[in-house]
Amino acid sequence: MLVLMLWLAWALLSRTSLSMKSSMFEKAFPAELSLKMVTTSAPLTFAAGLMAVIRSPTAPTIDYFKTLTIPNGKVWAVYVLVMERAGYRPKTYCGSGTDSTEGADRRMKVYDARTRGILSDQISRTVEKALCDGWVITHKGYLVTTPLPRPFFRFLTRGLFLVLESVFSLVFWMMVSKKDYCMPLLCPWPIDTLTYDGACTHFSINEGGWQGADEDQRYEGLTPDQADDIDLEYKQAKSRKYVANKGEGVHKANTMRYGLQQLASQTNKCNVCDLIFRSAAKLRDHEKLPIHLRKAAGIQGRSYSRAIVSEGRYRCNTCDKNLSTADRLSIHLNGVRHAKKLRTLGLSPALT
Repeated sequence: MLVLMLWLAWALLSRTSLSMKSSMFEKAFPAELSLKMVTTSAPLTFAAGLMAVIRSPTAPTIDYFKTLTIPNGKVWAVYVLVMERAGYRPKTYCGSGTDSTEGADRRMKVYDARTRGILSDQISRTVEKALCDGWVITHKGYLVTTPLPRPFFRFLTRGLFLVLESVFSLVFWMMVSKKDYCMPLLCPWPIDTLTYDGACTHFSINEGGWQGADEDQRYEGLTPDQADDIDLEYKQAKSRKYVANKGEGVHKANTMRYGLQQLASQTNKCNVCDLIFRSAAKLRDHEKLPIHLRKAAGIQGRSYSRAIVSEGRYRCNTCDKNLSTADRLSIHLNGVRHAKKLRTLGLSPALT
């Protein structure tokens, strides 16, 4: 899957006119090898079944996108929104979440807040229009993720995810129009056969600059450890400035007050487990836990884990091994047995 996506990413970058893409990509990825090298510091995890979907002779339906999950932990991600309205074709939207401290979760919070009526300028105009016209976000899920990168690697990793966002937008054609947008044709199916509409109006590689790029590039010429030290110093200085402006303990008190208000209003309630949480983020974390998923699916005991393993949702193709959770898969990929298998096959970790 990684080999395919890197090939598509380089095809997009190399075949797109200089006038149609940010000059930042010329600096970040002057050659195909430079694009591949990023994955050594930013290991990519793709959605289960993605390769089979792309290889299928028929285009995916909206049901596939509704199987995409959001893993536990902070990650950067290319995500998909599913929007539905009774009597109309569903809509899809592809974006990326690369916040330095919260990852893609920060962007998911924006969409969660929008469902409660809180507007944001971070939401695409076409998505906002669809929501105003009666479409509802019925599902959010990730196509590809990577753990939050260290400060030294943020610039190139953010560039990689912007490219992957454009690749997925093209492959699954999540655009509002059927025109070619002067971009390489990467969609493997006739666009007329798609059973959903897109809500994307442009590609991320067209954007003039990268969010956070100025901050990322301040680490140029440093070692990864030096970049970590500077980033920590920056965060500590920011915290001291907040305390100086607001007063000691103000943030903690405000957080506590907000949490109590949320508990009293029962805004963040899990009806499956009959639990109430202080914030939407804590509710989302709870909804990812195996105990909640078992109750929601009506499955008890170890049969749930066995079902996940047999489904192959968390799979290492190199070792021909299925795991029961994303965390267990991550542990396996960083383990001794997996490394030994790679050496036996003569493979590089960057290409697995």
